[in-house]
Amino acid sequence: MQGNDQCYRAKMRVFAFNFLKILCYSRFLPMNKKNLSEADIKEKFITPAMIKAGWDESTQIGREIYFTDGRIYVKGKIITR
Repeated sequence: MQGNDQCYRAKMRVFAFNFLKILCYSRFLPMNKKNLSEADIKEKFITPAMIKAGWDESTQIGREIYFTDGRIYVKGKIITR
């Protein structure tokens, strides 16, 4: 059991070192926005800008809110769902 414990600790040290290395270097690398999803862009750029501009996240910013019961079909002056 002692050998397994030492092996586990060694693996965790290597994992922690690699994780910290990636964390430190990623701060200095430019972010490629083309690889981000729409949700990532909203989370990283749009929402922080809105909060900085004075918007309240809990009452003024909504995410994925549906305001209709379904698709609305418009044909001339006739509107149906």
